[in-house]
Amino acid sequence: TNTEWHLISNIFEPYTPTKQGFTFLGWYYDQAYTNAYEPIILDQEITLYAHFEEEYYTVTYFDTDKETILYETEVTYGEAVTPPSAPDKSPTISFTYTFKSWSEDTDNITSDLYVYPQYDKAYIPESITIKPGLDTIIAGNTWVDTGVTELDPFLSVVINEDVNTSIPGKYIVEYAVYDGEMKVMTIKRMVRITEIYPSVTIELNEGLSTIPVGGTYTEAGATYSEGEITIISDVDMTQAGTYIVIYQVTVNNIVFEKTRYVHVVEINPTNMSDIYWYKEERDIYVA
Repeated sequence: TNTEWHLISNIFEPYTPTKQGFTFLGWYYDQAYTNAYEPIILDQEITLYAHFEEEYYTVTYFDTDKETILYETEVTYGEAVTPPSAPDKSPTISFTYTFKSWSEDTDNITSDLYVYPQYDKAYIPESITIKPGLDTIIAGNTWVDTGVTELDPFLSVVINEDVNTSIPGKYIVEYAVYDGEMKVMTIKRMVRITEIYPSVTIELNEGLSTIPVGGTYTEAGATYSEGEITIISDVDMTQAGTYIVIYQVTVNNIVFEKTRYVHVVEINPTNMSDIYWYKEERDIYVA
């Protein structure tokens, strides 16, 4: 490139030209760029030549960690760069990755460029679960939240719970798992607070449980540690058979039972020596 000026006097300062993809190095008197122009007072016609140097731009491709350089090259203005093969990104605890694209278009390079791989991310089902814990406790005791299994470093958990250990009932604890501001999933834990289970004993009093037909059955009753007792009996002394007498004690809505069996038998005077008198009892607890 050359430019001509026609001035008679005054010191001449040529302008600085621009050219895309090139760096201006100065004005020269010759096309070989060996004799650089210095500002002078023009008193004659001169010819100057603009010296440009082609610019090179660095295109850098990074690996999945966005720090390790995968590939680097230099090109001139407007050139294209063919990307390298995309690096595989290893799965994490909760996600797998599939390459989607490079972060920058490299078909027309006009400046230095950093290029990063981009991936589609897919959640691995059931990769996050509730940690085992003691989730059924007696009212008044302390419940310890064991949380969820290990998370990827970029995931976070918001816990929503209102477990009241002083009031029996069922409570839901929610763990909302977030990837940034996006909710990935919600896991729920059931916590049960139970009443103190009472300890009630029922002891049957001594009494006959094998009686001849027509005889008299005398209810011997039972002794018990707390509450009120209810006796349910269907003994029929007019008919031979085995009958049940049930003793029920209810405490805190829990029914405790004990059973006595009464045998009513036909008596034949010829075999009176074969009669055996005994008693039988059984414990039953009904929630």
